Amino acid sequence: MPEGGGAAGGIAGALTAFFVLLPFVLVVVLYLFFTVVTMVHGTDLRGSTVNVPLMMAGVSVITAALVALVSVGVHFIGRSLTPAKRRGDA
Repeated sequence: MPEGGGAAGGIAGALTAFFVLLPFVLVVVLYLFFTVVTMVHGTDLRGSTVNVPLMMAGVSVITAALVALVSVGVHFIGRSLTPAKRRGDA
């Protein structure tokens, strides 16, 4: 096995698990968001009472935040697994 192959396999497995679970996490977070918005505004989710720009902005921000969270996590995990370069190595 090449050097770092186990770590690369672990990262690949974690990313695969995250992307498999992402739709379920997204549904739960969006349900929570819609519930809080309707409680705060005191409306139901009928077409005449929905604030469409607010809902679309919420969906966009939540989706982007989950993807950014994965990107930051991969960055820090990869950074911690990459050995520091030395001046003498060329």
